[in-house]
Amino acid sequence: MGIASFNSFALAIVSAAILSRYLDKTAYGTYRQIIYVYNTLLIIFTAGLPSVFHYFLPRFNRNQGKEIVFNISKVLFYAGVLFSVFLFASSGLIANVLKNPELARGLKYFSPVPLLLLPTLGIEGIFTTYRKTVYIAVYSTLTRVLMLVFIVLPVIIFSQNYIYAIYGWIVSSLLILILAYFFKGIPFRGLAGRTNRASFCNHD
Repeated sequence: MGIASFNSFALAIVSAAILSRYLDKTAYGTYRQIIYVYNTLLIIFTAGLPSVFHYFLPRFNRNQGKEIVFNISKVLFYAGVLFSVFLFASSGLIANVLKNPELARGLKYFSPVPLLLLPTLGIEGIFTTYRKTVYIAVYSTLTRVLMLVFIVLPVIIFSQNYIYAIYGWIVSSLLILILAYFFKGIPFRGLAGRTNRASFCNHD
């Protein structure tokens, strides 16, 4: 968990240092506002769902846990869809509130990101429950490196425009979604398919 926190901190510091150098003040300010809006709304749209892995998984066997992970991830996917639609539809309103007309365009470009990233949440809770915390460090390192590379390099190589950083967010988010799907299945390898729902009803 400490490594994951450090990786997040390091990504924020390094990406901020690089982007602030290559983007002008207006573009970098708009980019930072987009991240601020995303992080603020993320709390609302996830509604604490990633933390329920900590609560439910220890109370059920591994087969039942597999279905719990599947069902919660599905709910997170639907929440991501709603988040993305809301971000796209309300981009103009949010831009008006924050008094930055350019923000509306940026949020529309950024709007696919929640759809891709929300289903990836909860990795820490799953691996902590099953005492496989080394996977948290591996996953965190891989995802942070992907985000850093795909967010920063397009700005450096192609154009000093924050929209290219957003393109990088979308590409890295898609790759992280695939990676998260693989990692969420690691604790349940070798188990049977999804369990019968009746087994949950019979749990004391």
